[in-house]
Amino acid sequence: MAKEQKTPIQELVDSGTISRLIEFLDAKDQTKIQFEASWILTNVATGSSEHIQCLTEKGIIPKFINLLQSEHKHLKDQAVWALGNIAGESEAYRDLLVKCGMLQALQVFLSSTEELGLLKNGCWAFTNFVRGTPSIKFEKLQIMLPPLSIIICRETDKDLLIDAVWSLTYMIDGGGIEKIEAFFASGVVPRLVDLLKDGSLGVALATLKILGNLASGTDKHVQILLDIGIAAPLCSILSNPKSNMRKEAIWVISNLSAGKHEHIQAMIDSGIIKRLMELMRTDVYDIRLECGWALSNTVNYSNLKQTEWLLNMDIVSTLTRVLSFQEARILSVVLGAIEKLLERGIKFTTKEGVNPVALALDECGGLTAIEKLQLHPNTIIYKKCIKIVEDNVGVEEEEMTDKPADPLEMLMTHQIV
Repeated sequence: MAKEQKTPIQELVDSGTISRLIEFLDAKDQTKIQFEASWILTNVATGSSEHIQCLTEKGIIPKFINLLQSEHKHLKDQAVWALGNIAGESEAYRDLLVKCGMLQALQVFLSSTEELGLLKNGCWAFTNFVRGTPSIKFEKLQIMLPPLSIIICRETDKDLLIDAVWSLTYMIDGGGIEKIEAFFASGVVPRLVDLLKDGSLGVALATLKILGNLASGTDKHVQILLDIGIAAPLCSILSNPKSNMRKEAIWVISNLSAGKHEHIQAMIDSGIIKRLMELMRTDVYDIRLECGWALSNTVNYSNLKQTEWLLNMDIVSTLTRVLSFQEARILSVVLGAIEKLLERGIKFTTKEGVNPVALALDECGGLTAIEKLQLHPNTIIYKKCIKIVEDNVGVEEEEMTDKPADPLEMLMTHQIV
């Protein structure tokens, strides 16, 4: 039955022995027979949808769930592997397993062992419960958060950590205060920040996705992340050769920067903002786009002293690099940040009555770019450009033509999918 070149699964099904093998799973006083039967049936569970349907129709699910609590390691191992395969076959089988109490049994399974092989297979099996769509409601998955948090905090095996951390990534996907509060309460967050320093792409990338969702919480949650040292590893990741790592890190930074002045100052002091401005000038398109979001948040939430620092760092010309992009959402956000800078620039007006932001915008070609964007088909972009040009070069407002409704006007919230 070992799955090498061709496993004779169909021949076994055709022989009519599946029901008898499933009965052997209850032979507690004959563990050798139990194991041989479970081993064969686990191989059948690696087969086609029709093979898995045959197993489930004959009642294998509750039998294997019961084996998760066996005192024999090899039986537990076979059971969790088979159940993971069934869960991964389809959302229908996954939901059937949940209905049969699989999550409760898996929670006990992971909480009651420190044996590496069992933990690996258990975490792998759980990933098949959280990856499907539609996703299982968080209130059902939440019982898995304590054992997974303990595993992540205690274990160092890379393969185990990858499955455990990715499981949490799928669980928190989409964010929401209920999920965020549960994650902070679990005690796993400091360990996740430590894992950012890990060189393993699989672990660090999954960790960034979790932390990005956590950073979308309240100011209190952001402050906790900053207090446990998230800024330094984030700044280091901005120099990572992998563009997907840099991109995810900038998403986290963007969320961290959308709050209190103290949070902005932490980003400045850590060197993150300076590095983002460098990336805006030198990196690939996708990274520059993400930098535009993060730097716009920094501008919008900074105080006057921080704005002055940003101006000295040439934030105006840095942001204008986005004005050649086509995406209406990022254009709207950056134009909003430029408007904010122009408004604050009044506080720094020279003796000659010159707004230094308006001067910098003109000198770097930003004003010319904004004038061209007055032809943009998106109404929001068009109106913002008209306002900036009118307020800063005294252009008479031309009669505003009717613009077609643009669905992007309703999609101003930034999110990485």
